[in-house]
Amino acid sequence: MQKSDKLPSRGSRPRHGLGLCQSTRVLCSRRRRVGGGSLTQASLNDGPELLGLGLYTIPDAARLLSLEVGSRVSAPRLYRWIRGYDYAYGAEKRHSDRIVTPSLMFPGQTIATFQELVELLVIGAFKHQGVSYQTIRWAHDRAKKLYSHNHPFATRNYSTDGVGIFTTERDPLANVDQELTEELSHYQLAFRSVVEPFYRNLEYNVDDVAVRLWPLGVNSKVVLDPMISFGKPVESSTCVPTWVLYETFQAEKSVAAVADWYNVPPEGVTDAIRYETKICSKN
Repeated sequence: MQKSDKLPSRGSRPRHGLGLCQSTRVLCSRRRRVGGGSLTQASLNDGPELLGLGLYTIPDAARLLSLEVGSRVSAPRLYRWIRGYDYAYGAEKRHSDRIVTPSLMFPGQTIATFQELVELLVIGAFKHQGVSYQTIRWAHDRAKKLYSHNHPFATRNYSTDGVGIFTTERDPLANVDQELTEELSHYQLAFRSVVEPFYRNLEYNVDDVAVRLWPLGVNSKVVLDPMISFGKPVESSTCVPTWVLYETFQAEKSVAAVADWYNVPPEGVTDAIRYETKICSKN
């Protein structure tokens, strides 16, 4: 899908605040190696290194997922997918590893980049359709190996086929036990009913990695682009944050007045109001 012509050039983008119901504190970064891995320790001192990554709190991601699946999803569920979690098994205490590995570490909170946000939304869509955590983890691990990408659910290549949740570049289901193979077949409709429509709202770069999300559909005026306002939702032709348009409408009670004030197309104002009304209802 190509929609780049809807967005102004980077040089023409006005600077505005952030969105998702209320402005989110801009988190800036100072990079350093953490434990020999690829994580980044971030602080509030220096911002340029985070430009283009997108920054989302887990409550942000939970509201977006709630919008996608049509029912409220709590933030603690998403924390499990990006942090892992402990659970009791009889008298034992066990740990389930995370599926999504965060690229950044921020003092005191978990922040997802745009690619990680997409992965959380895909995982949530599968879970909403009853797909087990084990199955999703298997599909994710297998896709990572197939595509050599740390966030395979954020790539165009990832898909499912009639056997269940795995990639379109299929090979024989080697080393998969019979129980898992049977479970995969039980959820073959999950992708087509919820996940496939979500993928249609993504835009990809030349490397087939997701770079934009159109949460109301590709014909709407609301976009999440990690190159704009750290990935918060904006009106696509002007880059005015949706929350700004929504709150101004709440004060003015006139789409025409808001459109004139910010030089935004009326349909852009309407879509921003629709988006913010839906997203705020998921709080």
